[in-house]
Amino acid sequence: LDNAATQPLSPLALKLTDAWSQILQASRIDARLSFVELGGDSLSFVRASMVLEELIGHLPDRWEMIPVQDLAELAEQRSKASKWSMRVMEVPVFLRMIAIILIVVGHLEVFSEWRIAGETSVLFLISGISLARFQFKAIDERGDARMLVKSVAAIAVPTIAYTVLVQALFDQVHWQSLLLISNWFPPDKVGIFAYWYIEVLVQMILVIGLVLSFKRVRKAILANPFRWLTMAACALMVADLLLSHFVFDATALLNRVPQHYLAVMVLGMAIHYADSTLRKGVASAVAVLLIAELDLVAIAGIGWQAFASYFDIALPAMLALIWFHAVPVPGVVARAGAMIASSTLFIYLTHFQFQSLARHIYDQPLFAVALALVGGVVLSYCWNTLLRSVLTRWHVSRKARAAQALERVTSS
Repeated sequence: LDNAATQPLSPLALKLTDAWSQILQASRIDARLSFVELGGDSLSFVRASMVLEELIGHLPDRWEMIPVQDLAELAEQRSKASKWSMRVMEVPVFLRMIAIILIVVGHLEVFSEWRIAGETSVLFLISGISLARFQFKAIDERGDARMLVKSVAAIAVPTIAYTVLVQALFDQVHWQSLLLISNWFPPDKVGIFAYWYIEVLVQMILVIGLVLSFKRVRKAILANPFRWLTMAACALMVADLLLSHFVFDATALLNRVPQHYLAVMVLGMAIHYADSTLRKGVASAVAVLLIAELDLVAIAGIGWQAFASYFDIALPAMLALIWFHAVPVPGVVARAGAMIASSTLFIYLTHFQFQSLARHIYDQPLFAVALALVGGVVLSYCWNTLLRSVLTRWHVSRKARAAQALERVTSS
Protein backbone atom coordinates (compact mmCIF):
# COMPACT_ATOMS: atom_id res chain seq x y z
CA LEU A 1 0.00 0.00 0.00
CA ASP A 2 1.03 3.62 -0.58
CA ASN A 3 2.45 5.07 2.64
CA ALA A 4 0.70 8.39 1.94
CA ALA A 5 -2.60 6.57 1.71
CA THR A 6 -2.17 4.78 5.04
CA GLN A 7 -0.59 7.65 6.99
CA PRO A 8 -3.04 9.05 9.56
CA LEU A 9 -4.22 12.59 8.97
CA SER A 10 -3.60 15.44 11.37
CA PRO A 11 -6.59 16.98 13.22
CA LEU A 12 -6.48 19.99 10.90
CA ALA A 13 -6.43 17.77 7.82
CA LEU A 14 -9.40 15.82 9.17
CA LYS A 15 -11.27 19.07 9.82
CA LEU A 16 -10.55 20.31 6.31
CA THR A 17 -11.55 17.04 4.62
CA ASP A 18 -14.78 16.91 6.62
CA ALA A 19 -15.70 20.50 5.70
CA TRP A 20 -14.85 20.04 2.03
CA SER A 21 -16.73 16.75 1.84
CA GLN A 22 -19.84 18.64 2.93
CA ILE A 23 -19.24 21.45 0.45
CA LEU A 24 -18.57 19.02 -2.42
CA GLN A 25 -21.51 16.79 -1.44
CA ALA A 26 -19.23 13.73 -1.12
CA SER A 27 -19.42 11.05 1.55
CA ARG A 28 -15.61 11.11 1.90
CA ILE A 29 -12.68 12.68 0.11
CA ASP A 30 -9.08 11.61 -0.48
CA ALA A 31 -6.72 13.99 1.32
CA ARG A 32 -4.02 13.28 -1.28
CA LEU A 33 -6.07 15.07 -3.92
CA SER A 34 -6.46 18.77 -4.59
CA PHE A 35 -9.69 20.74 -4.65
CA VAL A 36 -9.81 20.57 -8.47
CA GLU A 37 -9.13 16.83 -8.50
CA LEU A 38 -11.94 16.35 -5.98
CA GLY A 39 -14.42 17.91 -8.42
CA GLY A 40 -14.51 21.45 -7.07
CA ASP A 41 -16.07 24.07 -9.31
CA SER A 42 -16.92 27.75 -9.44
CA LEU A 43 -20.01 27.20 -7.30
CA SER A 44 -18.13 25.70 -4.37
CA PHE A 45 -14.69 27.31 -4.45
CA VAL A 46 -15.71 30.44 -2.50
CA ARG A 47 -17.12 28.42 0.39
CA ALA A 48 -14.10 26.10 0.26
CA SER A 49 -11.75 29.09 0.36
CA MET A 50 -13.61 30.43 3.43
CA VAL A 51 -12.90 27.17 5.27
CA LEU A 52 -9.27 27.28 4.17
CA GLU A 53 -8.86 30.91 5.22
CA GLU A 54 -10.09 30.01 8.69
CA LEU A 55 -7.12 27.64 8.97
CA ILE A 56 -4.38 29.45 7.08
CA GLY A 57 -5.29 33.13 7.25
CA HIS A 58 -4.62 33.76 3.58
CA LEU A 59 -4.66 31.57 0.51
CA PRO A 60 -1.45 30.49 -1.24
CA ASP A 61 -1.22 30.90 -5.00
CA ARG A 62 -2.98 28.11 -6.91
CA TRP A 63 -4.31 26.68 -3.66
CA GLU A 64 -6.88 24.72 -5.61
CA MET A 65 -4.06 22.58 -7.06
CA ILE A 66 -2.46 21.74 -3.68
CA PRO A 67 -3.46 18.42 -2.01
CA VAL A 68 -5.64 18.72 1.07
CA GLN A 69 -3.07 17.22 3.44
CA ASP A 70 -0.40 19.68 2.21
CA LEU A 71 -2.78 22.58 2.83
CA ALA A 72 -3.29 21.32 6.36
CA GLU A 73 0.49 21.27 6.88
CA LEU A 74 0.64 24.90 5.76
CA ALA A 75 -2.02 25.73 8.32
CA GLU A 76 0.02 24.15 11.10
CA GLN A 77 2.97 26.37 10.21
CA ARG A 78 1.02 29.61 10.53
CA SER A 79 -0.66 31.35 13.43
CA LYS A 80 -4.34 32.16 13.15
CA ALA A 81 -4.94 35.79 12.23
CA SER A 82 -7.31 38.08 14.11
CA LYS A 83 -10.61 38.79 12.41
CA TRP A 84 -9.66 42.48 12.42
CA SER A 85 -6.20 41.95 10.91
CA MET A 86 -5.65 42.53 7.20
CA ARG A 87 -6.31 39.55 4.96
CA VAL A 88 -5.81 39.05 1.25
CA MET A 89 -8.99 38.48 -0.71
CA GLU A 90 -8.80 36.99 -4.20
CA VAL A 91 -9.76 39.56 -6.82
CA PRO A 92 -12.42 37.29 -8.46
CA VAL A 93 -14.11 36.83 -5.07
CA PHE A 94 -13.80 40.53 -4.24
CA LEU A 95 -15.26 41.63 -7.58
CA ARG A 96 -18.05 39.04 -7.41
CA MET A 97 -19.04 40.59 -4.09
CA ILE A 98 -18.87 44.14 -5.48
CA ALA A 99 -20.85 43.20 -8.60
CA ILE A 100 -23.77 41.59 -6.79
CA ILE A 101 -23.94 44.48 -4.29
CA LEU A 102 -24.06 46.98 -7.15
CA ILE A 103 -26.76 44.96 -8.90
CA VAL A 104 -28.91 44.97 -5.76
CA VAL A 105 -28.31 48.69 -5.15
CA GLY A 106 -29.29 49.48 -8.74
CA HIS A 107 -32.36 47.24 -8.81
CA LEU A 108 -33.68 48.49 -5.48
CA GLU A 109 -33.27 52.12 -6.58
CA VAL A 110 -31.21 53.30 -3.63
CA PHE A 111 -30.29 56.37 -5.68
CA SER A 112 -32.69 58.39 -7.78
CA GLU A 113 -30.36 58.13 -10.76
CA TRP A 114 -28.19 55.03 -11.10
CA ARG A 115 -25.11 55.61 -13.27
CA ILE A 116 -23.37 52.24 -13.08
CA ALA A 117 -23.42 49.61 -15.84
CA GLY A 118 -21.51 46.42 -16.61
CA GLU A 119 -22.00 44.58 -13.31
CA THR A 120 -23.44 41.52 -15.02
CA SER A 121 -20.57 41.40 -17.52
CA VAL A 122 -18.21 41.22 -14.53
CA LEU A 123 -20.07 38.18 -13.18
CA PHE A 124 -19.92 36.46 -16.57
CA LEU A 125 -16.18 37.16 -16.80
CA ILE A 126 -15.56 35.68 -13.35
CA SER A 127 -17.62 32.61 -14.32
CA GLY A 128 -15.31 32.13 -17.30
CA ILE A 129 -12.21 32.38 -15.10
CA SER A 130 -13.71 29.84 -12.70
CA LEU A 131 -14.59 27.46 -15.54
CA ALA A 132 -10.97 27.46 -16.77
CA ARG A 133 -9.57 27.34 -13.26
CA PHE A 134 -11.61 24.50 -11.84
CA GLN A 135 -13.19 22.46 -14.62
CA PHE A 136 -11.44 22.67 -17.99
CA LYS A 137 -8.53 20.35 -17.14
CA ALA A 138 -10.84 17.95 -15.29
CA ILE A 139 -13.12 17.81 -18.33
CA ASP A 140 -10.18 16.77 -20.50
CA GLU A 141 -8.94 14.18 -18.00
CA ARG A 142 -12.40 12.61 -17.76
CA GLY A 143 -12.90 12.69 -21.51
CA ASP A 144 -16.24 14.49 -21.57
CA ALA A 145 -18.04 17.58 -20.34
CA ARG A 146 -20.72 15.77 -18.35
CA MET A 147 -19.32 17.15 -15.11
CA LEU A 148 -20.77 20.53 -16.17
CA VAL A 149 -24.22 19.00 -15.75
CA LYS A 150 -23.69 19.16 -11.98
CA SER A 151 -22.83 22.86 -12.22
CA VAL A 152 -25.88 23.55 -14.37
CA ALA A 153 -28.12 21.60 -12.00
CA ALA A 154 -26.76 23.50 -8.98
CA ILE A 155 -27.85 26.73 -10.68
CA ALA A 156 -31.01 25.56 -12.42
CA VAL A 157 -32.75 23.57 -9.66
CA PRO A 158 -33.02 26.35 -7.04
CA THR A 159 -33.76 28.91 -9.77
CA ILE A 160 -36.65 26.93 -11.22
CA ALA A 161 -38.03 26.03 -7.79
CA TYR A 162 -37.96 29.63 -6.61
CA THR A 163 -39.31 31.03 -9.87
CA VAL A 164 -42.25 28.63 -9.83
CA LEU A 165 -42.98 29.54 -6.22
CA VAL A 166 -42.92 33.30 -6.87
CA GLN A 167 -44.89 33.09 -10.12
CA ALA A 168 -47.51 30.84 -8.56
CA LEU A 169 -48.00 33.30 -5.70
CA PHE A 170 -47.90 36.60 -7.54
CA ASP A 171 -48.44 36.00 -11.25
CA GLN A 172 -48.79 32.74 -13.16
CA VAL A 173 -46.32 30.00 -13.97
CA HIS A 174 -44.77 30.44 -17.42
CA TRP A 175 -43.36 27.42 -19.22
CA GLN A 176 -40.45 29.51 -20.49
CA SER A 177 -39.27 29.94 -16.89
CA LEU A 178 -39.35 26.18 -16.33
CA LEU A 179 -36.94 25.76 -19.26
CA LEU A 180 -34.83 28.79 -18.28
CA ILE A 181 -35.37 30.43 -21.67
CA SER A 182 -37.58 33.37 -20.71
CA ASN A 183 -34.75 35.74 -21.70
CA TRP A 184 -35.72 34.97 -25.32
CA PHE A 185 -39.25 36.35 -24.84
CA PRO A 186 -40.56 39.89 -24.20
CA PRO A 187 -41.90 40.68 -20.70
CA ASP A 188 -45.55 40.58 -21.83
CA LYS A 189 -45.06 36.86 -22.62
CA VAL A 190 -43.14 35.70 -19.56
CA GLY A 191 -44.22 38.05 -16.79
CA ILE A 192 -42.00 40.19 -14.60
CA PHE A 193 -40.18 37.43 -12.71
CA ALA A 194 -37.46 36.71 -15.27
CA TYR A 195 -33.95 36.10 -13.95
CA TRP A 196 -32.13 36.70 -17.21
CA TYR A 197 -28.59 36.69 -15.80
CA ILE A 198 -29.02 33.13 -14.52
CA GLU A 199 -30.69 31.98 -17.73
CA VAL A 200 -27.96 33.42 -19.95
CA LEU A 201 -25.28 31.93 -17.68
CA VAL A 202 -26.82 28.46 -17.91
CA GLN A 203 -27.19 28.73 -21.67
CA MET A 204 -23.55 29.78 -22.08
CA ILE A 205 -22.31 26.94 -19.87
CA LEU A 206 -24.27 24.49 -22.02
CA VAL A 207 -22.83 25.96 -25.24
CA ILE A 208 -19.27 25.86 -23.91
CA GLY A 209 -19.83 22.35 -22.55
CA LEU A 210 -21.07 21.20 -25.96
CA VAL A 211 -17.95 22.59 -27.65
CA LEU A 212 -15.62 21.07 -25.04
CA SER A 213 -17.28 17.68 -25.41
CA PHE A 214 -15.30 17.23 -28.64
CA LYS A 215 -11.90 15.72 -27.88
CA ARG A 216 -10.15 17.37 -30.82
CA VAL A 217 -11.33 20.80 -29.70
CA ARG A 218 -10.10 20.21 -26.13
CA LYS A 219 -6.71 18.97 -27.31
CA ALA A 220 -6.28 21.93 -29.65
CA ILE A 221 -7.13 24.42 -26.91
CA LEU A 222 -4.96 22.74 -24.28
CA ALA A 223 -1.97 22.87 -26.64
CA ASN A 224 -1.97 26.66 -26.14
CA PRO A 225 -5.03 27.65 -24.10
CA PHE A 226 -4.33 31.38 -23.89
CA ARG A 227 -3.82 31.74 -27.62
CA TRP A 228 -6.84 29.73 -28.72
CA LEU A 229 -9.23 31.08 -26.09
CA THR A 230 -8.21 34.67 -26.86
CA MET A 231 -8.75 34.05 -30.57
CA ALA A 232 -12.11 32.46 -29.80
CA ALA A 233 -13.14 35.52 -27.75
CA CYS A 234 -12.23 37.80 -30.66
CA ALA A 235 -14.15 35.59 -33.11
CA LEU A 236 -17.20 35.58 -30.85
CA MET A 237 -17.00 39.35 -30.56
CA VAL A 238 -17.16 39.69 -34.34
CA ALA A 239 -19.88 37.03 -34.55
CA ASP A 240 -22.04 38.99 -32.11
CA LEU A 241 -21.88 42.06 -34.35
CA LEU A 242 -22.64 40.07 -37.49
CA LEU A 243 -25.50 38.15 -35.90
CA SER A 244 -27.02 41.35 -34.51
CA HIS A 245 -26.82 43.08 -37.90
CA PHE A 246 -27.68 40.30 -40.35
CA VAL A 247 -29.45 37.48 -38.48
CA PHE A 248 -31.19 38.47 -35.23
CA ASP A 249 -31.37 41.88 -33.62
CA ALA A 250 -31.76 41.29 -29.88
CA THR A 251 -32.30 44.96 -29.03
CA ALA A 252 -35.93 44.28 -28.11
CA LEU A 253 -34.64 41.73 -25.59
CA LEU A 254 -32.08 44.25 -24.28
CA ASN A 255 -29.38 41.95 -25.76
CA ARG A 256 -29.93 39.50 -22.91
CA VAL A 257 -28.94 36.54 -25.07
CA PRO A 258 -25.93 34.19 -24.81
CA GLN A 259 -24.25 35.21 -28.09
CA HIS A 260 -23.91 38.74 -26.71
CA TYR A 261 -21.90 37.61 -23.66
CA LEU A 262 -20.12 34.46 -24.86
CA ALA A 263 -17.01 36.45 -25.78
CA VAL A 264 -16.88 37.82 -22.21
CA MET A 265 -17.01 34.35 -20.67
CA VAL A 266 -14.44 32.91 -23.08
CA LEU A 267 -12.13 35.88 -22.46
CA GLY A 268 -12.46 35.08 -18.76
CA MET A 269 -11.20 31.57 -19.53
CA ALA A 270 -8.27 33.08 -21.44
CA ILE A 271 -7.43 35.46 -18.58
CA HIS A 272 -6.83 32.46 -16.32
CA TYR A 273 -3.92 31.51 -18.56
CA ALA A 274 -2.48 35.05 -18.83
CA ASP A 275 0.61 34.20 -16.79
CA SER A 276 3.14 36.61 -18.34
CA THR A 277 3.37 40.34 -18.86
CA LEU A 278 2.97 39.90 -22.62
CA ARG A 279 -0.14 37.78 -22.24
CA LYS A 280 -1.61 40.18 -19.70
CA GLY A 281 -1.04 43.02 -22.18
CA VAL A 282 -2.75 41.09 -24.99
CA ALA A 283 -5.68 40.20 -22.71
CA SER A 284 -5.99 43.87 -21.72
CA ALA A 285 -6.12 44.95 -25.36
CA VAL A 286 -8.79 42.37 -26.15
CA ALA A 287 -10.75 43.47 -23.07
CA VAL A 288 -10.76 47.07 -24.34
CA LEU A 289 -12.02 45.94 -27.75
CA LEU A 290 -14.65 43.66 -26.22
CA ILE A 291 -16.09 46.31 -23.91
CA ALA A 292 -16.08 48.78 -26.80
CA GLU A 293 -18.10 46.26 -28.86
CA LEU A 294 -20.60 45.71 -26.04
CA ASP A 295 -20.95 49.46 -25.56
CA LEU A 296 -21.47 50.02 -29.29
CA VAL A 297 -24.28 47.47 -29.30
CA ALA A 298 -25.83 49.19 -26.27
CA ILE A 299 -25.57 52.58 -27.96
CA ALA A 300 -27.25 51.18 -31.06
CA GLY A 301 -30.12 50.00 -28.88
CA ILE A 302 -30.74 52.90 -26.50
CA GLY A 303 -28.94 55.79 -28.18
CA TRP A 304 -25.79 57.71 -27.30
CA GLN A 305 -27.43 60.31 -25.06
CA ALA A 306 -28.97 57.67 -22.80
CA PHE A 307 -25.79 55.58 -22.69
CA ALA A 308 -23.39 58.49 -22.10
CA SER A 309 -24.79 59.03 -18.60
CA TYR A 310 -23.58 55.57 -17.46
CA PHE A 311 -20.16 54.49 -16.18
CA ASP A 312 -19.29 50.98 -17.37
CA ILE A 313 -17.36 49.19 -14.62
CA ALA A 314 -16.71 46.11 -16.77
CA LEU A 315 -13.41 47.35 -18.24
CA PRO A 316 -11.70 48.40 -14.97
CA ALA A 317 -12.91 45.14 -13.43
CA MET A 318 -11.44 43.15 -16.32
CA LEU A 319 -8.12 44.95 -16.04
CA ALA A 320 -8.06 44.31 -12.29
CA LEU A 321 -8.70 40.60 -12.87
CA ILE A 322 -5.89 40.50 -15.44
CA TRP A 323 -3.20 42.35 -13.48
CA PHE A 324 -3.94 41.66 -9.80
CA HIS A 325 -4.30 38.42 -7.89
CA ALA A 326 -5.55 39.62 -4.50
CA VAL A 327 -6.53 42.73 -2.58
CA PRO A 328 -5.86 43.36 1.15
CA VAL A 329 -8.95 43.92 3.29
CA PRO A 330 -9.76 43.59 7.02
CA GLY A 331 -10.43 40.01 8.03
CA VAL A 332 -14.06 40.66 8.95
CA VAL A 333 -14.64 42.25 5.53
CA ALA A 334 -12.98 39.30 3.80
CA ARG A 335 -15.24 36.82 5.56
CA ALA A 336 -18.42 38.84 4.99
CA GLY A 337 -17.44 39.41 1.36
CA ALA A 338 -16.80 35.73 0.81
CA MET A 339 -20.22 34.89 2.24
CA ILE A 340 -21.87 37.41 -0.10
CA ALA A 341 -19.86 36.18 -3.10
CA SER A 342 -20.73 32.54 -2.42
CA SER A 343 -24.43 33.46 -2.17
CA THR A 344 -24.62 35.43 -5.43
CA LEU A 345 -27.25 33.12 -6.92
CA PHE A 346 -29.67 33.42 -3.99
CA ILE A 347 -29.11 37.14 -3.53
CA TYR A 348 -29.91 37.69 -7.20
CA LEU A 349 -32.99 35.48 -7.04
CA THR A 350 -34.56 36.92 -3.91
CA HIS A 351 -33.57 40.59 -3.57
CA PHE A 352 -36.86 41.97 -4.91
CA GLN A 353 -38.86 39.86 -2.46
CA PHE A 354 -36.68 41.04 0.43
CA GLN A 355 -37.31 44.60 -0.73
CA SER A 356 -41.05 43.99 -0.32
CA LEU A 357 -40.43 42.60 3.16
CA ALA A 358 -38.25 45.58 4.09
CA ARG A 359 -41.02 48.00 3.21
CA HIS A 360 -43.16 46.47 5.97
CA ILE A 361 -40.34 46.73 8.51
CA TYR A 362 -38.37 49.90 7.80
CA ASP A 363 -39.02 51.55 4.47
CA GLN A 364 -35.51 52.75 3.64
CA PRO A 365 -33.58 51.67 0.51
CA LEU A 366 -30.30 50.96 2.33
CA PHE A 367 -32.10 48.75 4.84
CA ALA A 368 -33.68 46.87 1.93
CA VAL A 369 -30.22 46.31 0.41
CA ALA A 370 -28.83 45.05 3.72
CA LEU A 371 -31.83 42.76 4.22
CA ALA A 372 -31.50 41.42 0.67
CA LEU A 373 -27.80 40.59 1.17
CA VAL A 374 -28.30 38.98 4.57
CA GLY A 375 -31.43 37.16 3.43
CA GLY A 376 -29.69 35.77 0.34
CA VAL A 377 -26.78 34.50 2.46
CA VAL A 378 -29.18 32.85 4.94
CA LEU A 379 -31.22 31.21 2.17
CA SER A 380 -28.04 29.97 0.51
CA TYR A 381 -26.95 28.37 3.79
CA CYS A 382 -30.37 26.80 4.33
CA TRP A 383 -30.51 25.42 0.80
CA ASN A 384 -27.01 23.93 1.00
CA THR A 385 -27.76 22.41 4.39
CA LEU A 386 -30.99 20.87 3.10
CA LEU A 387 -29.24 19.58 -0.01
CA ARG A 388 -26.47 18.01 2.06
CA SER A 389 -29.03 16.31 4.27
CA VAL A 390 -30.96 14.90 1.30
CA LEU A 391 -27.82 13.68 -0.48
CA THR A 392 -26.41 12.14 2.69
CA ARG A 393 -29.62 10.18 3.28
CA TRP A 394 -29.63 9.11 -0.36
CA HIS A 395 -26.02 7.86 -0.14
CA VAL A 396 -26.75 5.99 3.09
CA SER A 397 -29.89 4.44 1.59
CA ARG A 398 -28.02 3.40 -1.56
CA LYS A 399 -25.24 1.78 0.48
CA ALA A 400 -27.81 -0.05 2.59
CA ARG A 401 -29.55 -1.40 -0.52
CA ALA A 402 -26.20 -2.47 -1.98
CA ALA A 403 -25.28 -4.25 1.27
CA GLN A 404 -28.64 -6.03 1.34
CA ALA A 405 -28.25 -7.12 -2.27
CA LEU A 406 -24.75 -8.45 -1.55
CA GLU A 407 -26.01 -10.29 1.51
CA ARG A 408 -28.77 -11.94 -0.55
CA VAL A 409 -26.25 -13.02 -3.17
CA THR A 410 -23.82 -14.48 -0.63
CA SER A 411 -26.57 -16.22 1.32
CA SER A 412 -27.94 -17.87 -1.80
